[in-house]
Amino acid sequence: MKKVITLLLLIACCSVAQAQNPVGRFTVYPKLGLNLSQMSDDGIFLGGTDYIATTQMKQGFTGGAEIAYQFMKPLSVSVGAMFSNQGTKFHDFSITADDSYERWSDMKYTMNFLNIPIMANLYVANGLALRVGVQVGFLLQSQFSSRVETGQKVQEQWQTEVVTTKTDMSNILNTVNFSLPIGISYEYKNIMLEARYTFGLTNPFKAESGLNSKHQVITFTVGYGIDL
Repeated sequence: MKKVITLLLLIACCSVAQAQNPVGRFTVYPKLGLNLSQMSDDGIFLGGTDYIATTQMKQGFTGGAEIAYQFMKPLSVSVGAMFSNQGTKFHDFSITADDSYERWSDMKYTMNFLNIPIMANLYVANGLALRVGVQVGFLLQSQFSSRVETGQKVQEQWQTEVVTTKTDMSNILNTVNFSLPIGISYEYKNIMLEARYTFGLTNPFKAESGLNSKHQVITFTVGYGIDL
């Protein structure tokens, strides 16, 4: 029995070793992918009202590159530079009265970041790695967009107006954010598929804004390894 267990352990170790790059090698991974981002809604107010918005997933693009160094057979470390389109969408809502109404729709925060993830990658099986690290994000551009329809009842007739707005948010956002990314990847013949979840550690809003939230981003990427 001991011999069987020892043999299985040796086979597993050899499989892991074969899946990795040689120790001391650098590999660059250009990557493209999809973000599914959302912000926690524990303190986001909209429209100059006391309404606390409820958020939902927003789709966005991500792309860039990471460079990995095979530190030892089961472990590599990597650092990346990734453009990330993230933020959040909001559920529609209305404020109504007997003679007036206000309907908010198509609301979303769009935030573009340059993210720098630093990851430790532990290979647990042939081509399969668990990833964890830290990430700093630098805000490049931000915008709040919405569609607001207002109605006023005048002499039994409704008068309506629709306004579409796009507002720069840079005056209420911090330019640097910190996050904790965790994920899993699989590599086969230099092609790497990865799923990663990144949750914010810091409030993206400035303290004086009175807003409080955290970034939450699910990312799916495909990359190709180029040995240096």
